[in-house]
Amino acid sequence: MAIITNMHHIHKFLKDRVALEYLYSVCSKTHQNWHRILDLTLNSCKKEYISKDLFVLEQHYITKPRIECFWESHKQFIDIQLHLDGIEQMEFINVSHLKILEEYDQEKDLIIYNDNIYSNKIIMQKYDIAIFFPEDAHLGMAMYNENSSHILKTVVKYPLGLWK
Repeated sequence: MAIITNMHHIHKFLKDRVALEYLYSVCSKTHQNWHRILDLTLNSCKKEYISKDLFVLEQHYITKPRIECFWESHKQFIDIQLHLDGIEQMEFINVSHLKILEEYDQEKDLIIYNDNIYSNKIIMQKYDIAIFFPEDAHLGMAMYNENSSHILKTVVKYPLGLWK
């Protein structure tokens, strides 16, 4: 049940005040959260807590050929991925269409799957949001049209039990 939207419409899908305030803050070039992400070194991922229940993974990387990317899903968290800069091809598919490559790692909340080229493909750009639920395997970090791009992005790791 993936949801693809953008910052202008996220309030229609997400009602959590803390998560919304964080997402709005990273889109404001005057807010410290924006500057923290902007200051990330290349190929880094920083975990930040925004409340006792919510954390985010703030990321800076360069997209790569699709063949170097992998499919993943999560059991405990919903991914709310907000792109702040760059262009990235993402893909998603129901987990029932994939074969598990690496069994569930509870500590990382991560399942990794074998590839499947028959998936939904989306192009994520500035202020686009993709929300992936446990049934949504997703593949990220892929180049679009064989062009690499610097990506600044944040992923709210939203506990499944809080989603309403």
